[in-house]
Parts: sequence; structure tokens; C-alpha cells
Amino acid sequence: MRFIEKNPLFMQLMTLYTAYRAIIFSMLSAFLLCIIYIYFMSIFAEYVAWGIIFLTQIGLTALAIGCLYYCGTIKVEDDEDKSR
Repeated sequence: MRFIEKNPLFMQLMTLYTAYRAIIFSMLSAFLLCIIYIYFMSIFAEYVAWGIIFLTQIGLTALAIGCLYYCGTIKVEDDEDKSR
């Protein structure tokens, strides 16, 4: 029986057997934390999505106003050049 105790594979299996409670506890706690994480992400994802939509709309509106202002200044400068 002593030759089995010197076998590295047997010793590894015995170590896993003695630590089975810790292994099961860590797997269950990881599963529980994963479920909690998914739940909170589903709550916050809606608010993040609405925030991104709001910021995109503000950016597009500012871009449109900037383009209209830029086109208006070019047209005024061209009219002033033609009148000279």
C-alpha cells in the first residue's frame, strides 16, 4: 500500500478529496455571484443605454447646428466677395 502513497497522481486525487468541501463551496459561490452580477447588469444596462441614446442625440443636434452655422458663414463670405 505504500507504493500507492508515493504515486503523484494518487496524492493529487487525495488532496482533491480532502478539499472537496472548499471546491464545492467555491463553485456554488461563483455561480451565485454570477447570477447576482447578471441581475444587476440587466438593471443598469437599461439606464446606460438610455444615457448613450441621450448623448448621441445631443451630439447629432450640436453637429447639425454647427454645420448650419458653418454653411451660413461661408455663404455670407461668398456674398461679400461677389459684391466687391
